[in-house]
Amino acid sequence: MYVRLARESITRHRRLYYLTESVAALIVMLVYALSALTDYKPILQSAAKILDSSSLVPAFLNLALVVILLFSVTFLIYLNTLRMQRRTRELGLYRLMGLTRAQLTGSLIVESLMVGAVTVVAGIALGILVSKLFAMILVRMLHLHLSVGLLVSGRAIRDVVVIFGILYLAQGALNAIFVNNTSLLNLIRKISHADQALRVRRRDYWLAGFSVILIGFSYWALLNMMDLLLRNNVMIGLLGVALVAMALGTYWFFTSGIRVALNWLRHFPKLYWQNGQMIVLANIAKRIRVNMHSLWLTTMLSMATITVLGSAAMMYQAGQAEVAFSLPAAVVANGRGIKPVNQTLDKLAITPLHQVAIEGKIVTGKVTLVNRGNLTEHNRHAYTVMSLSAYQRARKVEPQLDDLQLHGKETALILYDRSTYKSNKGPRHRNWGPLKIMPNQVNLKVKYLIDRYPLGGYNYFERAMIVSDRVYAQLEGQKDHLALYDFATNKDRTAVTKALTPIANQDDMQDFMYQNKHDLFYFTQNSRATDLYSSRESIGLLLPERRQADALFGFLLFLMLLIGVVFMLATGSILMLKQLAIAQTEVDSIQTLKRLGMQTKAVQHMVYRQTLIIFSLPLIVGSLHSLLLLHFLSDALDNPATWLGIVVSGIYVLVYAGFYLITARAVNRMVNQPLKRLAVF
Repeated sequence: MYVRLARESITRHRRLYYLTESVAALIVMLVYALSALTDYKPILQSAAKILDSSSLVPAFLNLALVVILLFSVTFLIYLNTLRMQRRTRELGLYRLMGLTRAQLTGSLIVESLMVGAVTVVAGIALGILVSKLFAMILVRMLHLHLSVGLLVSGRAIRDVVVIFGILYLAQGALNAIFVNNTSLLNLIRKISHADQALRVRRRDYWLAGFSVILIGFSYWALLNMMDLLLRNNVMIGLLGVALVAMALGTYWFFTSGIRVALNWLRHFPKLYWQNGQMIVLANIAKRIRVNMHSLWLTTMLSMATITVLGSAAMMYQAGQAEVAFSLPAAVVANGRGIKPVNQTLDKLAITPLHQVAIEGKIVTGKVTLVNRGNLTEHNRHAYTVMSLSAYQRARKVEPQLDDLQLHGKETALILYDRSTYKSNKGPRHRNWGPLKIMPNQVNLKVKYLIDRYPLGGYNYFERAMIVSDRVYAQLEGQKDHLALYDFATNKDRTAVTKALTPIANQDDMQDFMYQNKHDLFYFTQNSRATDLYSSRESIGLLLPERRQADALFGFLLFLMLLIGVVFMLATGSILMLKQLAIAQTEVDSIQTLKRLGMQTKAVQHMVYRQTLIIFSLPLIVGSLHSLLLLHFLSDALDNPATWLGIVVSGIYVLVYAGFYLITARAVNRMVNQPLKRLAVF
């Protein structure tokens, strides 16, 4: 009997189950594919060689799997709740017709298990089919050279069956508990919020005002977050406060703010009453009233999705840019590393396409800088000093270096963290003090503050400065030598890199910087256990460093994209199901409007318009929120390129638009039916 009731119920609600379980099957597919990747040894072993860690890739894969599972379980339970809301009257009628609580409980559990079995089997089958695609994407992101096939993992199948089997059993039990604990009257009555849709209370005006204040505060905090963090590290708690204010303000915006705005539109008769706008606005008000929690949730999910996708793309590009800044050519060398590089090139009989050698001096300097948190810094630092003519020689092979014009005792400071300091523009801004070279050598005027190091940041201990040739000749300091080598073909780059790798990895290919008893900086080839100020490698090789960085950030981008896909599916499907649930209650009212003369085409336009507004609100508000979060991340990463983030976010908008079109068409088919001739009017 239980099986028969469950089968009949599934058949009756096949369209609803088709929509919800299609999304669930896609989630099962993603979970299986990711779980199978954690069990695929060839990728794990090859990635371990590149990243110099056998645990990094499995650990992050499992972490992403746990995040996706936790979110998926929560989302599928919420999806089941939406589905049950559409079936409450039907279940109440079953009770009214004499079906016992035990029979109803058993049929709901069996129904959930039957649906779950089909969903899990379909999801695993899809997961096996797309596992090769996922593996190929991961191989490409890790820059591996592997051929992969379909991933069939017994452990992954077992884990998916157990996890989702328990989940669907729990869903059936929750459905049974809901039906048994809800009174018959509450099950069968039809709840309508139409009469309350535009009713605005005094409290709504207060909450609408608070929502604007909270969202405005969160935006201000995110726009100025880096300045506040640099002022006081304790202000990191402000980030959490800003996010809470954003979430709470958004909630009140949907529960009260939009209702106040729609009520305000009633004071404009030409806009409110023209071309059926009143009906559309009334329907929108009703939908917002019923969907306010879903709208808030989907807004937060949209914000999270765009932020996850955009930040992953920005971090990937920032990682690539960091390698390019540190190693602008195939080989860079300094100090003791220059001689073995030259010997290797002679041995291989390879002539570099570009070769630049520069002399520098290590000096101790003290300068007053004001960071963006208005804190003044005047500590001593080690500087590698370079003449302007040497800098110009480096600029011939590195055109991305800044064009500098220095006269007299002017200098350009090069800092890794240049973006954290204030500029020196404007007549009232004096954020850069004189740079004093110790001990009592010369005072220099800081003209530029830049972050691009000539011959690559890999060659430097800490800060650097560019001075005129005359000032450079007068300065006293420990001599340092830097070099850069680039080659005409990839074949030469690969051969040189292969020959230099064992030399670069030797323990003695390092320099160490300390302070002497007079607090002046110097570097040596010998290390000691205490008082180390800084260190550097003697030989830097672009190919292995870039390969490792591309693999690491590509792997993180892959994981973030997977998490973003799950959020994307959740966002669209929640709104879709809520709109379908509301549409089911509007069939009779649409029939009445059509009897009063509204044309089928007009009903279709109304459905598409109000569905577009419902879908657009979370996307627009969520996009604004994520834009501020991405601005904060961009500020922290020193403004990396954002084109990849824009592309990835654009793909999300297209998928979201697809959910809108599917929902609008389904709602239109549901409510825009031919007139029922036998209907009572």
